[in-house]
Amino acid sequence: MRPITKLSAMVVTAQMGMRMLRHALRTATTGRPGPVHLNLPADLARVKVPYEVREPASYRPRCVSVARAEDVEQAARLLAGARRPTLFAGHGVALARAEPALLRLAERLQAPVVTSPKGKSVFPEDHPLSLGVFGMGGHARSDRYLEDDDVILVVGSSLGEFASSAWSQRLRAQVAFLQVDVDPLQIGKNYPVTLGLVGDARATLDAITEAIPAGPPRAAPEALVTLTREVPRWEQAEQRVSAASPLSPPRVITELRAALPDDGLLFVDTGNSNLWAGHHFEARRPGTYFSDMGLAAMGSAVAGVIGAALAAPGRRAVALTGDAAFAMHGFEVHTAVELGVPVTWVVLDNAGHGMIQQGEQLAFGGDAGFYGFRRRIDAAAVARGFGAVGVEVADVPSLQAALREALAGAEPTVINVRVDPTVMAPTLARRARAVAEFFGTERSPGPAGAA
Repeated sequence: MRPITKLSAMVVTAQMGMRMLRHALRTATTGRPGPVHLNLPADLARVKVPYEVREPASYRPRCVSVARAEDVEQAARLLAGARRPTLFAGHGVALARAEPALLRLAERLQAPVVTSPKGKSVFPEDHPLSLGVFGMGGHARSDRYLEDDDVILVVGSSLGEFASSAWSQRLRAQVAFLQVDVDPLQIGKNYPVTLGLVGDARATLDAITEAIPAGPPRAAPEALVTLTREVPRWEQAEQRVSAASPLSPPRVITELRAALPDDGLLFVDTGNSNLWAGHHFEARRPGTYFSDMGLAAMGSAVAGVIGAALAAPGRRAVALTGDAAFAMHGFEVHTAVELGVPVTWVVLDNAGHGMIQQGEQLAFGGDAGFYGFRRRIDAAAVARGFGAVGVEVADVPSLQAALREALAGAEPTVINVRVDPTVMAPTLARRARAVAEFFGTERSPGPAGAA
């Protein structure tokens, strides 16, 4: 476990148990947060130890580091003097609880905000300064606006492949490229920086905001006003209102957004679910959207949503997953039944590994036939077998009714949604073009519904 954790250790005596546990928790939450591992031998697991629980503040003090004062002052000058500054926010903003600080800085500068796919929900997407997501599952507005920036400030993102849209050249500032991260190894890792600010995201953003000279309220850049008028927020707008059966995935996401409270928790699985939700789901509150973009493990949302329901009782928790991802971890539905948590799973049923199948068609001009299921998975029947509510829907009225009942009810519910497998996410087409270019293959036109 050592290569993938911040700490991996074995408890060798019972007396060391509580001390090592505190050490592990302190390590996990200090600096850049990360996983830790304690190995407990079977013989020690049977030994009684003194009950010694301490207040977290007594051994886990929050170490808030602010970037150097001279760096903060320089960043503030560059941002305040920029013609069209842009803020790029990653998941590190959420880890630092820096969402309010990001909002204050954006409004002070009247600077548009772009988020990485994993950073989605660190900035309210119904805010006039939101450009949505850049990268996988992203928005055309963020793509377009980033073509002509003079100053870009990146906060809490290493700008990896998914966040940077495969290391796009659009993430190049004409005047200055600034990056804030608590981990100095992430600064300049993928893009050269003009100025790197090593520090806690919340404290550093607050410091930059305070360092910006006072003056009359700034107006939003004219380029943002023009972009908002000329470029629609959503691609495939007709699919968002489609009444077709099987259902169009954008319509499913639109109905899910309408049904889920703004403070509801949405866990999105790897696969087409990520593309559809990243683009079509509007995240309005901090800490409401979760996506595993690290290991990108299929089925992680199926289990993760149960933890969310336990950690935030009273708030509705929903997992959006595909039928193939559900097949990998669907047994976790029984865990929710045993614990009595009212989790809802929305399964996009396209009878196969849809993203891989569609990607192969787009990138290589054909489907080898490996990725479709010969026998469709009945996720609703699986749920009923575990003691949960299982519903299958294939049209808009039945989906609306199923969501309404699941989100108002007290039982774990799986909604299996038959979706049209020919409708493709526009961002998948862009990704497939990049893959095709890498392999030197010609891209053939996709089937109906492709962008």
